[in-house]
Amino acid sequence: MPRNSNSFLNKQKLLIAGAILFLVAVGAVFLKSDATRQFSNLAEFPVENYLENNGVISQEDFLIDGTVENVLLRDGTGRRFLVSVQTGKNGHLIPVLVDSGKKPIQRGQRLLMAVHVGAQEGIVCTNYEIR
Repeated sequence: MPRNSNSFLNKQKLLIAGAILFLVAVGAVFLKSDATRQFSNLAEFPVENYLENNGVISQEDFLIDGTVENVLLRDGTGRRFLVSVQTGKNGHLIPVLVDSGKKPIQRGQRLLMAVHVGAQEGIVCTNYEIR
């Protein structure tokens, strides 16, 4: 009985498509883990300490996992967002300045942010990932 060449080509195409999907999935997982790894060396932002001491913390880098509640201010350097951060059972709102040249951010989005606390500018987001 002769071989059906169309069947062989269809199996070959299916195998190639499966391999491409597998490579795309592996690449996505790698990129996701790489993005998370760049935040892993930062300490969690001490929200309650920052609020109780009127922003005394300065010149340090931290990690904030929060949700954008509102836009407070827009200017040439970026946008200042009001970010809701959960600490245990408590929720706190803190202002964070985000560079306007990055991916658009909307109200209600959850962000993982690397922030720098400066003496003059307050809490400034240096990098973020939308969750």
